[in-house]
Amino acid sequence: MKLRNVIFYVKNLKKSHKFYENLGFQLSKNYGKFISYKTDTDNTFFSIMETDDIKKEPGKQVCTFWTSNIGGLFQKCKLLGIAIDTDLTKTDFGLMFAIKDIDGNKIEFVEIPSAAASEQKAESTHKTVDNGTTIITRNSLYETIKYIANKTYELKNKHVDEKNMKIDYLTIFSHDEKELENYNKLLSAMGKMVYEHNGPTYKLFNPITLPKGEKLSFLRIREPDIERPHIGCDDFTVNNYEDFKNEYINKDIKHILVVKRPEFEMIEIRDENFDVLTYIPDEPFSKMIKSL
Repeated sequence: MKLRNVIFYVKNLKKSHKFYENLGFQLSKNYGKFISYKTDTDNTFFSIMETDDIKKEPGKQVCTFWTSNIGGLFQKCKLLGIAIDTDLTKTDFGLMFAIKDIDGNKIEFVEIPSAAASEQKAESTHKTVDNGTTIITRNSLYETIKYIANKTYELKNKHVDEKNMKIDYLTIFSHDEKELENYNKLLSAMGKMVYEHNGPTYKLFNPITLPKGEKLSFLRIREPDIERPHIGCDDFTVNNYEDFKNEYINKDIKHILVVKRPEFEMIEIRDENFDVLTYIPDEPFSKMIKSL
């Protein structure tokens, strides 16, 4: 027996579709009063259906999804202002959390078994726990870094055509003091703090390989900032900063802008449809830190 489809009954299909679209669900087909979304399993779908049938009462269903990016997804839900029903916590099945959609249906997200097994093997040295709820592990750290790297590439590629760009420096945004403290506890065992600006920057003892092959040596944790609700950002290098700026700065003034600081200048790429930011500084951080 194979699962084919899971259906949530909703009151307003348009509003619910926007909710799930913001979460990252990919549309499979819109049938009018019935919308299906793709899953990672072939021929298995998650669907929402608008109904006035009182026997199909919205808000009474529960569905569970596996995810390889539990930390990044949890932060994204907080960024979107989605009600957290169950905070990020460790269970016998791995890390999990739950939210409710706009009809009150409960959606659980659980770390994929392979990631949970890997984390359990190294849990004695690779995790920090905040009162049993907020948990930051090496695995969730790696997944968040991977999420930021992939999304910043998507953001960059949407607004600029430059091909020879590589990630030089990556920042994870913390959203409260406890989260900042937990990241610092974890990273103090993974690297040495070498710089401080709106949060500590660590030089990692063992560089992390990013999805496109770059070796990440410097990682910053940004202090909580209500004006920075994003998941994170990174710095890209370009062959010639001035040429890049002259080519792109007037092409898309809504999404590409110059940010000037006393010590340096950089280009920021932002988009309301992304929960990350991308920067191109006039001098790479890895080069700048060597001069300090």
